[in-house]
Amino acid sequence: MHVTTVRKLRRVSSPTTVALLVVIPAPALALDLTLEAFHEAEYSNNIGRTSTNEDDGWIQQPGFRFSANQDSSTVSAAANYDARRRFQGNGYDDESTVTGSGNIEWRALRDLLTLEASNYRTESTISARGSLAPGNRQEISTTRAGGTLKLPSFSQQHLDLGYHYDFYSTDETASDSTTEIATASYVIPFSETRRVALNANRSDVDFDNDLSSDYVSHEGNFQFVTSGADTELDVALGYTEVDRSDGRDNTSGMTGHLSFDWHVRADATASLTYERAFDSRSPRYAVGIPIPGEEVTDDSSLDEVYVSELASGTWTQVFGRNQLTVGATYQDIDYEDVTSDQESTGLNLSIDRRLTPSVRGSLFTYLDKTEFDVDGREDDDWNSGVRLAWEGFDRLTISMSATYFERSSDLASAEYEEWRGLLAITYRLFGKRVPGGLASSSASGSGYPRR
Repeated sequence: MHVTTVRKLRRVSSPTTVALLVVIPAPALALDLTLEAFHEAEYSNNIGRTSTNEDDGWIQQPGFRFSANQDSSTVSAAANYDARRRFQGNGYDDESTVTGSGNIEWRALRDLLTLEASNYRTESTISARGSLAPGNRQEISTTRAGGTLKLPSFSQQHLDLGYHYDFYSTDETASDSTTEIATASYVIPFSETRRVALNANRSDVDFDNDLSSDYVSHEGNFQFVTSGADTELDVALGYTEVDRSDGRDNTSGMTGHLSFDWHVRADATASLTYERAFDSRSPRYAVGIPIPGEEVTDDSSLDEVYVSELASGTWTQVFGRNQLTVGATYQDIDYEDVTSDQESTGLNLSIDRRLTPSVRGSLFTYLDKTEFDVDGREDDDWNSGVRLAWEGFDRLTISMSATYFERSSDLASAEYEEWRGLLAITYRLFGKRVPGGLASSSASGSGYPRR
């Protein structure tokens, strides 16, 4: 699960970003472009992820993956998108989807004015507590555009003023919104690797529908950033107040974040993150339309303000031709006005190995446990599998995977088991080979995300 601060935006490129990449002269950009065509054939013994009346069958997914990267003195840009068509059969509607992310940063006036645009597209659920299966999927898009003005002060200090628009849209749930974000940051550098900053921002959230209450948030924090040969630390502590419309009570509290990376040895790294923030974009949580197709009424909980506490830790160890990754996550969601609080914990383990110069393999397992306060329901999601990829030719990659999914729940109708097998053929039309392939860094990949 992923939650950000109040309208805190993902750094991400949409058609808008791609257009900017095209408009700026190519010679000045020296773009690194990669385009892949692929076809994925998946077999599932329970396509609908149901506890009864399980339908098995094939899902055919042809599509393209596009990657662009640029880094110069004036422009930095990156984009990675996956476009595919799902032919699902068994009475399920075919689907088209575009997922991925990208961003572009233009330093219009060096050390003075920077213009940015970004986009992030992913798939999520319609019914928040259902699985990501046919009939319960929707695309979510977040687009950000704006600029930052850097005003120099004395002794290398500077004041950064920013103004951005955030456009958030969902295909099915009525959660579309526009947010105006004004930021101010006074930065005091002690050296090239160490600084402190006083940050303030104001976010004005305007929902498209009349059932969700618009609100304005004000946040201030003190931030410390430092980096060395083996460690990187970013920590901030502050306070946020959320002023809501429609007579709703205001809410406030302590907020902040911590990010710590430690390069233990040449073959081992560790990371730790923590964030406490207010948010309201919640299609993956227990608000939104409760049941696919249910009519939205004045009593429907669409977007509600909540406080999120999110912590994660990861250890990565390389030994020989193997890479071991162990991770854990924890998240607590506390809503202000609805009884939809939830608590989630997760564990993951993966082992990647280069079996031969042209063959890669990996084993993985994930476990997520979610408890819902509204009815005491508890869901345990588990999936494990194996992947193999053959890169015997310069442009051609053939990959296979087998994955087992299982959900156990206090609600019997929410339980399911599924075996899913994948055979994928990818051909690189132009560009350089990306280690692991573009699919390893795209937002969708093949099949379903973990839930």
